Amino acid sequence: MEYLRAHQLNIMLFMSGMCGMLAFLSFISKALSPKRRRILTLLEISAMLLLISDWQAYHFRGVPGWQGYVMVRVSNFLVFFLALFMIHEITLFLYDLSGNEVGMSKYPRRLLVCEALFAVGVVLIVLSQFTGLYYSFDETNTYHRGSCVFLSFIIPSVIALLQLSVVLQYRKKLNQLIVISLVISTVVPLIASAVQFLAYGVSLTNMSLVGVVIVLHVFVQIDLNRTVRHSRDLETEIFRKEKEKEHSLFEQTAESLVSAIDAKDKYTHGHSSRVAAYSQQIARDAGKSEEECEEIYFAALLHDVGKIGIPDSIINK
Repeated sequence: MEYLRAHQLNIMLFMSGMCGMLAFLSFISKALSPKRRRILTLLEISAMLLLISDWQAYHFRGVPGWQGYVMVRVSNFLVFFLALFMIHEITLFLYDLSGNEVGMSKYPRRLLVCEALFAVGVVLIVLSQFTGLYYSFDETNTYHRGSCVFLSFIIPSVIALLQLSVVLQYRKKLNQLIVISLVISTVVPLIASAVQFLAYGVSLTNMSLVGVVIVLHVFVQIDLNRTVRHSRDLETEIFRKEKEKEHSLFEQTAESLVSAIDAKDKYTHGHSSRVAAYSQQIARDAGKSEEECEEIYFAALLHDVGKIGIPDSIINK
């Protein structure tokens, strides 16, 4: 814990840079649906701004003057708001999964409760700026916990538990990678929040929340790659079957023409089929490829097709 306390600012900057890159990759991704792309992009941007704000809160803590006065208040407000907003984005992600993956026409009511708790949490954060509900600052611009700071832990925790219940209920209808990432996204911040509430001075909750968001992004990309690969294999299989069907139709058409030729010329019945078989065997013995042998076979099979347009009186002379 002491090591984390000593290096957490550098860890915050490193993780915020990762979130910035992931946000850019989500934004330019064409494989994701527009809604999911928007959710993941906002989630990563929020995670990046959260860590930058948390870094600023530590950096300007206890700094006198107007700059310290403004920065500690703005940065701490953003830390509380963005952490709650990220949990809200996970709720929106569950909405998207419920409609597209699970196929639900009505969303679970627990997600509506999550939205209501998010609204309550935002109101309390705003009120805290004027009442010191969550935190306050002294004349040296140093942060101090308020008497009701536990509410800032309880509201996100309840939302996370409701989200977890939805994920576990519909886990069989979701991709297992997504289920694992969502379980991690709810359980790990809960544990980190409990530890941070006791270990003051370490942003364990925020860093763990950003970490699981990165994991969620990675798992979504893995699931997306799996879906794309499955779609490509399915498309290849459909194309192969269409080619086989086309080849079979062509073969049946050629055989029908040969039958028509044989019906007109009673003296050379079976001649076209024999020529085709001999030609194919000669081509194979000459080292031609299977594709070339097949082309030669059909060319030989249809070499007398012109007889169809010749009157029977001339052919049978």
